[in-house]
Amino acid sequence: MTIFLPDAPLWYLQVAAVARDTLLVRPVPPIRTTFEQTIFVAQGILVIFAVFLIPLSIYGALVMRKAALAAEQKVDALLDELRPLAAHVKEASVAVKETALMVRTDVAMVHDTVQVATERVKQTVVQLADRVDDFNDLLGNVHEKASMAIDVAGTAMSGLAWGARTLRDRRAARKAKKRSREVPAVKDLDALDG
Repeated sequence: MTIFLPDAPLWYLQVAAVARDTLLVRPVPPIRTTFEQTIFVAQGILVIFAVFLIPLSIYGALVMRKAALAAEQKVDALLDELRPLAAHVKEASVAVKETALMVRTDVAMVHDTVQVATERVKQTVVQLADRVDDFNDLLGNVHEKASMAIDVAGTAMSGLAWGARTLRDRRAARKAKKRSREVPAVKDLDALDG
């Protein structure tokens, strides 16, 4: 400090001389147009908003980050709870797919079986209809033959009845003749006895 000490009074003198020569100037606001004044006021308002909004936006970002972290933790916990359920759902969907495939296969097999059975039933019905027609023809022939046999039998029975009547009538006529011959002889015998 002793080094600067002889210069210090000199420095004070220089400052005092400068202060006497210094002009004090008062700043006068510039003359502005309406547009410039509007821009100036808007800049001022924006600066005030920036002073308040930047810390508020930083605080909001911090709050949102904290909320996002809490939501992330909740989502992670929920995902941890849902993972076994998702695995079960996946297994169930695989089982449902397999079951649907089996059902589809079974339905296709049943469909094919029904088609084959339907074709066989149609063939059987056609064959049965043919056999029924053949049987009807056979019954018609049997009926025709039976009708003819009945006619022949009726004719034969009529012939036999006529023959039996004729024989009975002849026998009765012979017996009557024989009796008529025997009756006088018996009378003669009765007369002889008498």
